[in-house]
Formats: sequence, C-alpha cells, structure tokens
Amino acid sequence: MDEGTNDSVFAYIPSNGDTITCVLTSSDSICTTNNPATSNAIIMTVYPDLLVGISITPSGNPVCEGMPVTFTVTPTNGGSSPTYQWQVNTINAGMNNAEFTYTPINGDIVSCMLTSSELCTSNNPASSNPVIMIVVETPEVTFTPCFDTITTLNAKPFKLKGGIPLGGTYTGPGVDQITAYFNPAMAGIGTHQVTYSYTNFAFCSGSENRSIQVFPSSLMACGSWLVDIRDSTTYLTVQLGSQCWMAANLNYGTEIPHTTPQRDNCLPEKYSRPSSLIPLPSFYQWDELMCYQDAEELQGLWPTRLAYTFRSRLEHTVLQLDQQRLCRGAVEIFGIFRIQRVSEWGSVF
Repeated sequence: MDEGTNDSVFAYIPSNGDTITCVLTSSDSICTTNNPATSNAIIMTVYPDLLVGISITPSGNPVCEGMPVTFTVTPTNGGSSPTYQWQVNTINAGMNNAEFTYTPINGDIVSCMLTSSELCTSNNPASSNPVIMIVVETPEVTFTPCFDTITTLNAKPFKLKGGIPLGGTYTGPGVDQITAYFNPAMAGIGTHQVTYSYTNFAFCSGSENRSIQVFPSSLMACGSWLVDIRDSTTYLTVQLGSQCWMAANLNYGTEIPHTTPQRDNCLPEKYSRPSSLIPLPSFYQWDELMCYQDAEELQGLWPTRLAYTFRSRLEHTVLQLDQQRLCRGAVEIFGIFRIQRVSEWGSVF
C-alpha cells in the first residue's frame, strides 16, 4: 500500500509486523536498468508501552521512638537497571537503592521515585505511594513499691503493686507472673531484683527495677519480744492455746484521723484512739490490713516474724470469739491486750 510523499524521508507510527519498502524511479531515463528499483523490506517490531509503577512498604508503622525503619520497594517494569530516588518530606534522601533505612520522626512522609531502564514505557518516572510515619513514644514506666521491700524467708506471699502504667508484668526470682505475687520462700535468702515491664499498643516497652531483700527466718520463743524488721518496733508475744499472738496491737504505718477512710494509696495507714497506753493502740480497716488483696493466706501488714496470721476475715472473727476466755487472762498479765470488734476495726494482736 502506497504511503507517504515523494520524499527521501518517510515518517509514520508503525504497527507490529508492518513491512516497509520504497520504490525508486530514476530520472535518468537513458541507459538505465532495473528502473524503477525496489528497496529491501524492513519488518517492523513494535513493543507495547510498559506502565511503570512503584510501591514502598515500611518494616513497621507505627513504630517506637528511636527505632530505625527499613523501607522496601516493589517496582513494576523497572527494567534491568532502575534508578531510585528516596524522599523524606519531599527532600531527597538515601541512596540509589531498593531499600532505605532511617529513624523517623512522627509525621514524616516517605516516598520514592522510580526511573525505569525499559525502552518503551509510560508513567516514567513513577512516584510511589506516600507513607506517613506514626512514631509512638516509649512508655514512661514508674515503679513505686507498694509492698514491703524487706521480708523474711518464712513470710507469707504478698502482691506486687506500684507499677505505672497499669497493665504491665512483674518478673523476677520468686515472682508469679500471672498473679504478681512474690513468694519469699521461692526467691530464697538475699537481695532480689524485681522488674515491672509495660508494653503499649505499638509494642513499645519500658521497665523499672526494684529490690526486695529476704532475710533468714529467725526462731522466736513465744513470750519473748518480736521485732518488726520494717521499723524496729518491738511487740511482746503471748501464747493463746496453740497459737502465738502479739500482746499489743500492731503499730505500723502513718497515722491518719479515724474519720478519714483508709485507701489503697501505696501508703500503710493506721488509726489511733485516745488512750493512756504508750504507745497508743493502732487500728486498721480490714482491707488496709490485708493490703487490699482479695486472696487469702497472704502476708498483709503483719510483721514477717509473727508466728500466726489470719488466713481470712472469717477466721479472725472465729478466733476472736474462741479465745476471749484466754484474752481476759492476758489482760490481767500484760494489761494491754485488747479485743476490738472486727466489724468495725481490723485489729491485730
């Protein structure tokens, strides 16, 4: 099919498989052969346009503050030697590489531009999807011990409290990670590091450590003086039946007015009533006495060397009624032994 004009140059948009020839008719009509002459045939090979594209993926988003992030490209029709230009907030960054690693700031916008090495392309160079980085601060963890940090090997288990933010995990020797109870017998004698760890929604973690010192158990003959290792206060003990009791009320904690409710505020609180006794007898609400622990057979506020502690509030009431005859005798001997109504006061003997 004839195309073009009588010109030595012919331009058109070919289709794959087109055969191009040219016929030359010489103006020299004398003494010519093979006139007109047909050129060699050229069969056109036409490649389709390749759509160039690129997407990038971060190794994490959201990420923790100070954590490096690696971005990886997924090119489309990049060719055998593509060129990459990374950008952070529209400013060139990184190297000509399919990966880019840096430490982001919250709100950074990361993108990449791909220039394909293919011959026939469209959308070249191509820009990637922008990635807006979410950087989460590392949680600020505090650990104020709301429990005795010195105890003895024979003390009852007690609950670890005081880690902020709430919802973290306590770990360390003698610590049950599920219940958060510390068992001195399991930890053993010595100074033990207890760790409170907290992880937020972005898996950013923080932790704080505190120490608990476990002293050896000491034998104490009932009728002798008991020394509270927390504040060195001494209490005379008395044998009541088969049990060894304190012959005076516990006097541990910070005194507050009896009109003020005791609270779970990480501070042992006590009440005192007017009395001629020195020191003044102290009293506690039951929850305060048990350090706001629901489980039974835990240490509470009792001195660790006390030979007997109540396993439950009900047992306190039963033992109180059962021992009143012995208690009257104790009053005559010591003059300071007192029984308080459990419904009003959680008194310890």
